[in-house]
Amino acid sequence: MKNSVLLVLLLSSLISTYATGTLTWNSNSVWVICAGGTASVTADVTGVEDEKINYGITGGIWTNLSPGVYDVTASNPECTSIAGQVIVTGISTVTISPSSPVCVGATVGLTATLSPTNGSAACVAWAGALSGSGLGVSGALTAFGSNTITATCGNQVITVVVIAVGISNVQYSCNGTWYDMATLRMKLGDTLSVRVNPNPSWASFPTGQPIWSGMASATGATATATFNAVSGSDTDLKTVTVTLCSDVRDFPNFLVCNTILGIHSNMKKGDQDATFANGHAWITKHVYSAASTSTIIHYGLWPDGHNAIFGTALDNGSGNDTRVDINQTNFTTGKIAHDPDSGAYNRYFLLSPSEVTSLNTYTAENRTWGYFNNCASFASGAPPGDASASDWWGISTPRKFGKSIYELNSTDPTGLSTPKHHYLKECGGGTTGSTSSETDAPSSTWEDIYGSFDH
Repeated sequence: MKNSVLLVLLLSSLISTYATGTLTWNSNSVWVICAGGTASVTADVTGVEDEKINYGITGGIWTNLSPGVYDVTASNPECTSIAGQVIVTGISTVTISPSSPVCVGATVGLTATLSPTNGSAACVAWAGALSGSGLGVSGALTAFGSNTITATCGNQVITVVVIAVGISNVQYSCNGTWYDMATLRMKLGDTLSVRVNPNPSWASFPTGQPIWSGMASATGATATATFNAVSGSDTDLKTVTVTLCSDVRDFPNFLVCNTILGIHSNMKKGDQDATFANGHAWITKHVYSAASTSTIIHYGLWPDGHNAIFGTALDNGSGNDTRVDINQTNFTTGKIAHDPDSGAYNRYFLLSPSEVTSLNTYTAENRTWGYFNNCASFASGAPPGDASASDWWGISTPRKFGKSIYELNSTDPTGLSTPKHHYLKECGGGTTGSTSSETDAPSSTWEDIYGSFDH
């Protein structure tokens, strides 16, 4: 019995020593494939009669695998097993820099994150608005709107959409309506709401874009422009600039003015039965230093023979009959000579720098009152006024001047806050203004206050 046991042990030792073979992988121990791809795992065996190798899967063919790391083993009953790996590459995420939306024409970079992270970048291909291969792709997006880009890794496809936005148009707000940018006449201190519309219209702008400068200072789609610098000439136009990334839009569209001309008559439409000598007409110049702060200068043509002036210090003989800021009461006659801030009918004009120069020249001229050179002819001739005072035989009268102002304001109204040429007046097609205080009822005080046949 003892001899039999020893024989068995000896035979086992001989088999172990002389019958064990060797397993080796044909290439390396790691196979990297793309998602859904195929890995053929092969090994060689030597030193054994039975060369059959077990890979844990039929024929060692690994196919249609989801992304991940798979352990593989090659074994033979007479060999020591060897281990390897199949790495199936996929994409877990795609990041965009800068993030959508972006400015049209901007350079955008897309980067794929592999899963597993030790997968192969060679599996990734890009197509669509940007194309290429590898972990990342970059380039300029020149198409407005949705730019579709796909990242493909084997049978895995990830689609991303990047919105590229540009400037459609730039507008300003006037009386509750938005208008495309135009050349506008502003009063010193005015503020103006402006906006830039995106292309495409449904898109949003990138964070912090666009950027406003010039008379406006803000970021985003809307801004408020403040006009606090007077134009020195008719060509000194103030600018609002909007910048969207590299797209710079300048709008040198704004003539900032600080002077308003007012033309006035104390005779109403219903006063047409008054005589040529009744009533008064004059002008005012409103010079602004801020939005609501102005100095008013009054100009009127008054003769020395007026019963409020004759025999007073204002009776200057052959001197200039254009009176500035007159407020004279003759206590002997009880009559006054006064040019108030406004009259029964009024019309207003926002003046350009050249028009201010013309008006200053006009008011500085030396005038002598006469029947064909009276207060109404003076007021109607002030540039750039548009009301006529011409009455019978070519004589200018306050009654015709008042009637002309009334009729002009009925179709083309003006006000001190909406003077002619001001953007608030012009954007509505010339229909904005106020005539609420201008009725056609006759005056009851013109003769009592101003006297008769005097100017």
